[in-house]
Amino acid sequence: MRIGIEVKREITSPDLRRQARQEKTGRVVTRLLAIANVLDEVKWEDAAKQTGMSRSRLTDWIKRY
Repeated sequence: MRIGIEVKREITSPDLRRQARQEKTGRVVTRLLAIANVLDEVKWEDAAKQTGMSRSRLTDWIKRY
């Protein structure tokens, strides 16, 4: 049984993408883009693959976000 994780929507995906363009740390850019993909309703598995991380790692970052 899956337990849903609610993603905050106070910041939009364009805001996160804009922040990612200004960020200098690659790991932070990756995380921001992965979260932006989730906000754009990309499947979590695909969002993780597109940014080179595992789905569980993405889940961890969504929880922190």
